[in-house]
Amino acid sequence: MAVLLKDYTTTKHKGLFIHKKDDNKFLFNFRLNGKATRKVFNANPAHTKADKLKAAYKELEKLKDVKTRVESSGADLNAKVDEYFNKLQQMTDRNEDTQKSYTYHYEKYIQPVIGKMPITKVAPTHISTIAASTKHLSNSTRQKSMAILVPIFNVAIDEELIQFSPIKKIHKVKRKQIEEKKIVTNAEIKYREVHKAINSVFADNHKIRALFLFGFNGRRKTEVLHLKWSDIDMANNQYTIRGVNSKVNTDMTFSLPDDVKEALLQCEHYGEYIFCSDRDPSKPISEIREHVEKVRAVTVPEYNFHWMRNLAVSALSSMGVEAIHLSSMLGHTDTATVKQYLSLQRETSSAHTLDVSKRLLG
Repeated sequence: MAVLLKDYTTTKHKGLFIHKKDDNKFLFNFRLNGKATRKVFNANPAHTKADKLKAAYKELEKLKDVKTRVESSGADLNAKVDEYFNKLQQMTDRNEDTQKSYTYHYEKYIQPVIGKMPITKVAPTHISTIAASTKHLSNSTRQKSMAILVPIFNVAIDEELIQFSPIKKIHKVKRKQIEEKKIVTNAEIKYREVHKAINSVFADNHKIRALFLFGFNGRRKTEVLHLKWSDIDMANNQYTIRGVNSKVNTDMTFSLPDDVKEALLQCEHYGEYIFCSDRDPSKPISEIREHVEKVRAVTVPEYNFHWMRNLAVSALSSMGVEAIHLSSMLGHTDTATVKQYLSLQRETSSAHTLDVSKRLLG
């Protein structure tokens, strides 16, 4: 239905009109740099007439301010959230697996709520809706929503399209990384037996042995599969996980375990990557599980590549390794303890955990 200026009368504020028959309804009608804007504003019926006028005037000034900022910045006032997500996907230096994971999460949980909305229209209530739709997921998966949304609104702020992010403190998922790890029963025994199984089953397959020993020492599968030979510093017994392949988007240097180094030294070099990045090590997982259960008589039905991180935390913490060192070994950056020790080096912590690991493995 068309909005007719004749249905409204002037107020004391320039560009602000009130409906002749309905004092809840206002009309913004103004020109800015030669461009006309006309928009209806509905006030709260429960408010007094003076408060309705005050609210309408405040909203009018806000609209003028937005249009002024957007026009001066050259940004598109009608730019959709989808556009900003796609722009950031192209700008961000992430590996292919992470890009796919973020795209899946965005399309499943975020896009249905705000994807087609102009970014200027997104309000905290929309973010609350997204948070509610992911409440059943794990904290790490729920946190992915913020990892996607925060940069989107930061770019919109930088481009002066919006002044404030609709993401509020209540929307952010608080995680205690070490406490979230599932405690493994009989961890010390399983830690020793899994280590023996990896070295026994793949005694002649040096690359697979090295791959799983990296996992045994706390690395994620994606981090390991994207390691390049140039990331390994044999002379100084160190290796680096590049930010593009890490969940924290920053380069991380760790101590190189002796058994990993020994396996790598026996590997043949084919190209720049140590491992074939498109290989899913599911078959070796079953071989290790079967070996532990049949030969070592230890049941590990939960065994998989990522579970070795839980195993390491459980076994090493039982040996007295402090949470700050375990957190650093795993590559976390957001535990409360890390904030207290800003000078902590992962090389030092990983070396400390390796010493304890050697004692535990005998």
